[in-house]
Amino acid sequence: RVHGGTFHQRVTMSEGELPPPQNRPKNIRVPEPRSKDIEPPRWEKVEFPENEWKLVKLPWEKSEDETPEMTYFIESELPEIFGKYEYLCNREDDSATPFHSKYSARDKLIDVRARVTELLGADSSQPSSDSTFPTAGPQRLLHALALIDCRIGVNFIHTEEYHSGQMYIEHCLQHFSVNVETFPVELLDTYNQLGILWCNREDFKKSEEYLLLAKKFYHELVDGEKTKSMFRSEMTEQEAELFRDRLLPSKSIEKVEEYYTLNTFFLAQVYGHMGQPDKSAEFCQLCLERQLDKFEVLNLVDFAYNCMGLYSYYVMCEHYPQAEYFLHSANYVLKRAKDPTPRTKQYHDREGGLPQAHAELHKVWGRFYALLLKLGWQYQSGEKAGDYAPKDLLLTFKSLPTFILASTSLPSSFEEALKMFKLAELALDNAKSYYQLDGWVTDHLEILQEQSNMFSILANFEDDIPRKCKMLKRKINLFEPIINDLNPRIYVDTIRNLSHELAETYQEIADLKAQDDEEGHVQKINELCFKAIRYLKMLFKTFQSPSSMEYDVPEAWMPMFISGQLALARLHTRFIHYDITQQVQQHEVALQTYEFLVNFLTKKDHDKFPMELKMCKEMCELLPLKIGAIRAGKGDLFKKTSSTNT
Repeated sequence: RVHGGTFHQRVTMSEGELPPPQNRPKNIRVPEPRSKDIEPPRWEKVEFPENEWKLVKLPWEKSEDETPEMTYFIESELPEIFGKYEYLCNREDDSATPFHSKYSARDKLIDVRARVTELLGADSSQPSSDSTFPTAGPQRLLHALALIDCRIGVNFIHTEEYHSGQMYIEHCLQHFSVNVETFPVELLDTYNQLGILWCNREDFKKSEEYLLLAKKFYHELVDGEKTKSMFRSEMTEQEAELFRDRLLPSKSIEKVEEYYTLNTFFLAQVYGHMGQPDKSAEFCQLCLERQLDKFEVLNLVDFAYNCMGLYSYYVMCEHYPQAEYFLHSANYVLKRAKDPTPRTKQYHDREGGLPQAHAELHKVWGRFYALLLKLGWQYQSGEKAGDYAPKDLLLTFKSLPTFILASTSLPSSFEEALKMFKLAELALDNAKSYYQLDGWVTDHLEILQEQSNMFSILANFEDDIPRKCKMLKRKINLFEPIINDLNPRIYVDTIRNLSHELAETYQEIADLKAQDDEEGHVQKINELCFKAIRYLKMLFKTFQSPSSMEYDVPEAWMPMFISGQLALARLHTRFIHYDITQQVQQHEVALQTYEFLVNFLTKKDHDKFPMELKMCKEMCELLPLKIGAIRAGKGDLFKKTSSTNT
């Protein structure tokens, strides 16, 4: 529940940004405002199972000015009404009418409120911005009215009717704020509810004000010295502590701690919206820390996802040790969730449950190790200047052990890179065992793509050409078995990316083979060029309409399409033929490709590719000369020109 109740909300964060959590689960349809055509069942027709609700005791002393009717209502009727109200508000309804039970509960309380205001001789209409809470009448009846208004206001917030909710909450706040000793828990919750309300209205500054009021009040409640200054300055410190214990008995303390956890959760959200990611991350961490204190009822799956969200934020900030720390924290908690106790088991079957949480964590670990591998090469190659300097940890969980971090150093040699590669590969293979191709196509392909990138980076650390070629061949083995099985209508974007990557990889191996003098390298180079061309043609086919052979290339795919056409032309000039006729034919195909590109770019008026257009025009002038030289048996004279085809 988001508002007021037990805190089991996920702080979700997308890759590369700190994000505030959403206020409702993603898969729940946002209902329309309450329709008069579909009325909820009346209170009298609702069944209340005996063992699923309990009386809400009201521990107030009777005042002398109460009538017998008032006393009976407060001591006998109201505890039962509040108990059944709580039951209805916590009951889950059908997705088509998600608020029916809440509507029924609210209707009853509005009727009860009318009765209370009648007994008090006060206005029974809905509170407005200038309404004043009544002060005349029996104290217990005034207390009851405040609690009724509070519950009605929270109910309106739950059903996303924020204006009415604000009126009721602000009305009862008048009473709570002058009766703090009686309503410390309710006052804290009221501040939180107003913070939630303004957050949902996207007035984040006002939301922050109320949430900070709640935060301040919480610390005043739990600190004996602050309790003394807030209530009775003449008390000694010992008297203040005794007063605080009387003010907040054990059950109230649990509720106060729960509401403060909710407070940290929404402060994290508000600061995220206000563009203060550091503060948002700080309150996210504090929220998780407080959840760890209640490990026996901790939502273990959500805790792990929250840690992964914080990981994403700190990766964006390039604070890799801090990011890794949160992954270790998620790992530590999930390992203890293998045999859930009865009290926690109910939280493990949500949104894929424990198996998917483990798989997602493995996937994130794999990406993290792959990132360290990439960073190692960037520093080694000089792409990143200077030396890698890991940052110190900013946030830790006091109740978790110290973790050994891999991000304190980066791989600088092939041996170190291979060790990091194996860690990433093991994690991604574990994730892949859950995200199988049958049922998880997108996730499975994302993992394969990550592994493919890892092979490319690892190959950079290797100097031996045959071993480098074997690594690149393993990249190919990831995608070739599945690309032909993908539905081109559904996974057209995926097919484009895979076919382009396969063509590039075959071309890269061909270039490496050209540097090697091993026996039979000419035949291997020709085979590699042929396979690269085959995948480029597969790429181009995805841009052709079924009714014609013309290309319809969306703007976003234009760079890939043009680079693919240039690669196709270059590959045709890379074939090694001892027969002059075949050599000429390949160069003529390359010339036709350059001519097509000149016509295509000119016709499309693509001023975003001036360098490519210029190069194609130059090749259209040079290739006829080379073709003539090949026919005359003087192809070597144009060897330098041919090498410029890159």
